[in-house]
Amino acid sequence: MSTTTHHHQDGLLIIRLADRDLQDQDAAAQIRNKLDFVVETASISQLLINLDDVSFLSSETIGQLILLKKKCDQQEIALALCEISPEILKVLRLVRCDEIIDLYEDQHSAIEALNKTLLPPPEQPLSADESSRLQQRANAGEPQAMFEMAGRKLNGSGMEADAAGAVGWYQKAAELNHREAQYGLATCYAFGLGTKQDYALAMPWYEKAAQQGHADAQYMFGMSLQYALNDVTDLPAARKWYEAAAAQGHEMAKIALNKLPA
Repeated sequence: MSTTTHHHQDGLLIIRLADRDLQDQDAAAQIRNKLDFVVETASISQLLINLDDVSFLSSETIGQLILLKKKCDQQEIALALCEISPEILKVLRLVRCDEIIDLYEDQHSAIEALNKTLLPPPEQPLSADESSRLQQRANAGEPQAMFEMAGRKLNGSGMEADAAGAVGWYQKAAELNHREAQYGLATCYAFGLGTKQDYALAMPWYEKAAQQGHADAQYMFGMSLQYALNDVTDLPAARKWYEAAAAQGHEMAKIALNKLPA
């Protein structure tokens, strides 16, 4: 899938689609599968789909967007479309899609409208001494400190937000076999947080963390295999990882396991 994404620390994920993503019915269905994956697994409260590079929407694609809206409602995620051409906007209004999904002509207006639905995230500031000590521990090669640095930089929690810097710290800790960092790095690659979205890079890190018993990674790796995030579907393997996560009490894995085709 040739989408690009940008993640905001306030829980907003922006996904940009292009005509090449929507060339036929199979492609449209694949896009919705991957968007379903995002909705079910990303820690977001808002999803904004930018259609600036889309010149035509088939009836199949519009249907897939409506199904995606239902999925977002189930997960309590606000969905909106933006940067819509006048021609596509006419079609969406003609089929009354605007009564189901919020439509905006430009991305700035969409973000402003979506942000009004959110409360600001709680702050967890660090003192100057605490920040300095954390930095020193990370620089000294302590994996847990590296992991904490990554999380704080990714979320702007207690220090200036720096998603690209967060990926660097996740990478260092992941290479030292820190399973939480492996999961964090995989998530950054899967959703394009601070780096280019790349499922091929995400999946090996999900698998490494899953093999170390990380329940969320087991669930995510199962989802990746079920929805062919790296263009490979392996339902038996997906079941194996869902079962591993479910055995640890992972509720979403239990649900996914029950819904998995026999």
